[in-house]
Amino acid sequence: MPRPLLFVLLVSAAACGPRHVQPEPEEPVTCDSALSVPKTDLALEVLRDASGGGTVPLATGDTLQQQYGAQGGSHFFVYARVYSAEASTWLVDAKLAAGDGTVLAAGSDEFQGCKAQWITPRALRVFIESGGALAGTLTVKAKAQQGAPLIFEAPISVGQ
Repeated sequence: MPRPLLFVLLVSAAACGPRHVQPEPEEPVTCDSALSVPKTDLALEVLRDASGGGTVPLATGDTLQQQYGAQGGSHFFVYARVYSAEASTWLVDAKLAAGDGTVLAAGSDEFQGCKAQWITPRALRVFIESGGALAGTLTVKAKAQQGAPLIFEAPISVGQ
């Protein structure tokens, strides 16, 4: 086999191998001093995209938009913000479950909270396990290093 052809085949074979995908950059946490202090030392708000931009509180019966990733998967976004009297690391889990308990979608994020302020809403990518339009109960659980978790639940649907 001629050397130039062998070189092209070797380079082509290397290009077809697995590629390293760069992780998405960590979303910085910022504090929002404009929001009023809640009546409790810990609080969780779950939000969704607003039709005109920004976010609004997620409500019972809302339909969220299914989005498709570059690798063929699909997901939807919810946004979480927490308030804590003390700065703490938070783990936020989101799960969409059918009536029989089957998990239809799930996602999580971990971040540092702010002391005595709300954080700006954090995007939480919830990966869909099955195709098609989905409906079920969305449960968002935020857990700090100390104390009981904060839990939000609402029936929602995810449309294409």
